[in-house]
Amino acid sequence: MFVDSTQKDKQSKVYSEEELINYLLSATEDSRRDFSLFAIREMKHYHSPRIVDRLVKIIQEDPEPLKKVEAIRTISVKKPNQYIKQIVLDELRSEDERVRSAAAELLKFYNDSITNDLHSLLDVDLPEYTKTKIIWLLGHVGNQSSIDILTKKSFVEAEEFKDSVKDTINSIKQRFVKLSIDDIRKKSEEE
Repeated sequence: MFVDSTQKDKQSKVYSEEELINYLLSATEDSRRDFSLFAIREMKHYHSPRIVDRLVKIIQEDPEPLKKVEAIRTISVKKPNQYIKQIVLDELRSEDERVRSAAAELLKFYNDSITNDLHSLLDVDLPEYTKTKIIWLLGHVGNQSSIDILTKKSFVEAEEFKDSVKDTINSIKQRFVKLSIDDIRKKSEEE
């Protein structure tokens, strides 16, 4: 039996955006991980405060690291604001490297407006993996004051951070040509 495709199209239901949003919101809690991850990724196509609220809830409360990662990536498409910045900053403390990396990638969008927050975090007693991620992130958004903080005696002498600090300082200097030129002048004066 041959079915006319136009007849099939007439039978297909057209869903409203609200219905699709409701479906995605409920799908984020589906027990099938792949299905919930797909729903979180698809949320980037819809604009609703309810979606942002659900993404924030996933980031803050969900025990599944992959769901957190997808929520961070999806929320990054939604032009993150100061509220989101604070929530994602907290995820730099996550024990899961994938979550920390997703958070750091999103935080790069804040550029140097996040450096003071990162500088403050370096003064807090945090796990080594968190401080290492903060130091790496400063290599992308840091400035002269970041170099000053990183060259403090405690970081210079800390063996676990030595290579990260060196790479970060070099990254900052490459982004700011004036800092590289000043460094070259100092070296030539020392010789």
